[in-house]
Amino acid sequence: TVSVLYWEFGGMSANASNPRVTFAHLQYCLRERLWRHAQSLAHDMHSALSDFTFLLWKAYALDREGNVADALREYKHCEGKRGVTTAALVGMQLIFKRNKDTEALSAISAKLEKDAQRPNFSAVTQAATLLWHAGEYTRARELIGQVLDSEPEYRDEYTSALTVRGWLDLSAGRGGTFADKCLQLFDRVLQAEAVENFVDIDALLGKVAVLEKKNQFWPAQELLNKCLVAHRGFLPAMVVKARQLLRVDDWEQAADTTTSVLASDPMSVEALILSTLNLLVREARVQAATRTIADLIKALQVREPRNGALYLACAQCFSR
Repeated sequence: TVSVLYWEFGGMSANASNPRVTFAHLQYCLRERLWRHAQSLAHDMHSALSDFTFLLWKAYALDREGNVADALREYKHCEGKRGVTTAALVGMQLIFKRNKDTEALSAISAKLEKDAQRPNFSAVTQAATLLWHAGEYTRARELIGQVLDSEPEYRDEYTSALTVRGWLDLSAGRGGTFADKCLQLFDRVLQAEAVENFVDIDALLGKVAVLEKKNQFWPAQELLNKCLVAHRGFLPAMVVKARQLLRVDDWEQAADTTTSVLASDPMSVEALILSTLNLLVREARVQAATRTIADLIKALQVREPRNGALYLACAQCFSR
């Protein structure tokens, strides 16, 4: 299996040279429910940096893929480590709650109560992020609210509390004025980062998502282009760009962008899906689409072998 760590970032690996960019890539994988992608990326980053933040997210992705025993093992390795203990305990609590293991749940809850007496903002931010990904929006909002109430501009080496709050509110399906508030949150992060001549990719992709929700595609495209200038070859931004181009019926540019993704990563599941759609819908090249679907199946078997929901989504898309 080709390691996700070496998906192109301007010809360089995504390891210790820029872990915050890699963390944004990891968060993208989790939002897209690409569980094995996330595991591979987190595993390689933990191996390269010995940073338990990435081991935490490997554990979460393992759990979502159905490897509960392995997830618990990795969570336990994170327990007691600064910056991730709260999130590791929350991850285990979710597993025990889902499996109705009352004894283990009681023990973990007691540990969380003790942990809450000496909160670590980085650990609480990661815990809120984990709860957001798990769909526990109310509890996630409570935790990130604790951080923002104490330190409104809090950020650590990987993310910002405002970025987490923005994605949380956006993912919770809050539209209208809430979308505008999400936009303001992401803008605050981007403006603060700009002072240091840095582009916060996760906040930028959040702003892109808000603009897409408001059907403001061309400003979103400008932001994606800005991201790609700052971080040449960042494939998630290229995939999002191609998807948006399809939504505005710019098939030619979408195809060009998809081709660029596949040139960097021939096994990109998302790009192969978009390429197949282009061949079927725009070009009506059924034989070529059949070959691309065969490539997609191979990529799924390698990159997401246990992702039943993704297999179903692909089947439904191409059977219509």
